Amino acid sequence: MPPVNINAIEAFWIGVNALACVITTLAVWDAWSDRAAIKALNGRAREIAAAGNVRREVLRLIVQTLLLMLVVPSALNADDIELSYFVIVLISIPVVLLGSTLFDLRDRKRLIGIVAADLEGERRKAMQRIEQQGVDPDQPASQ
Repeated sequence: MPPVNINAIEAFWIGVNALACVITTLAVWDAWSDRAAIKALNGRAREIAAAGNVRREVLRLIVQTLLLMLVVPSALNADDIELSYFVIVLISIPVVLLGSTLFDLRDRKRLIGIVAADLEGERRKAMQRIEQQGVDPDQPASQ
């Protein structure tokens, strides 16, 4: 294995990208489980939106991995990356993507709460209709 030669800029870049990849990977799993919950709870339209959430998180993870692949090879050779405008932009990309991931995570949690509240409201309305009709919901329907 070649010797590792990492300067401060490369170490920071690798750290930022690695952290963004880890958090985005967790967000992919979270989006996947939210998609399953939405699918089980309520309808095709929300399922399509939830599938879009999973797709966006996976694409963010791919971009962050590609950016990480730019810097790792330089850590394995003697050439150091020097701080430049271009390097600052490249380091900023995963930070922006991570911000987007965190905002989407927050919004998905809100959506799950709204869907659950809507379903609970619908359940209550159905129970009230059943009670008004004088039907015991615990008794099997007669044929």
